[in-house]
Amino acid sequence: MLVTIEDAYAVAKRLKEKSPQIQGVELYGSVLKNGKGHDLDFVLTVDDDTARKFWLQKDDTRFKWPPNLVFTRRILKTFLPWLDKALTQKKILSRNLRASALLGIDLTLFGKNYRPGTIIDVWLLPVDWRTEQSLNTASLSRITDISDAGNTLLFLAKMAAVAKKVA
Repeated sequence: MLVTIEDAYAVAKRLKEKSPQIQGVELYGSVLKNGKGHDLDFVLTVDDDTARKFWLQKDDTRFKWPPNLVFTRRILKTFLPWLDKALTQKKILSRNLRASALLGIDLTLFGKNYRPGTIIDVWLLPVDWRTEQSLNTASLSRITDISDAGNTLLFLAKMAAVAKKVA
C-alpha cells in the first residue's frame, strides 16, 4: 500500500487533533522525497518530559548501522523492501508502542483506520529539536545522552536537514 504526500498532510492533521500532547508534526523520508512511499515517517514534536520518556529505551532509538553501510540500507529499502522490513520492524513497533502509550493514541490502529495498510513510523522529539535545517544537539542533550551514539546523531542530522512541517 503506497501513501502519498496528501495522505501525510491528512494524517498529520488528524494526529495533532487527536492528541493535545502533539505540538507539531514534521515529515521526512520517501513520501517527502518522492511524493509517495510505503510508510509515513513523522517527527512528532512534544514537550521535553514526553520526549525524554520516549528516548529512555535505547535499544530502539539507537542506530547500529555504521556510516559506511548506510548506502547498503538504501539498496535494501529499494530492491529488497521485505528484508529491510524484517530487519527494522521490531524497532519500529517498539518505538510506536511507546509513543502510542505516551500520546494516548494507538498509532497502528490510527493508520489502519485512516486507510488499511497505512504504516506510521514516529519519533518523539522536543519542539526545538532543530534550528532551520540543523540538528539542535543542546535540545537533544536535555532529553537523552546520545553523545556516544554517532550513527543516531547522523540519522537525526539528516532528518533535520530535510524534515518539513506538515501540521
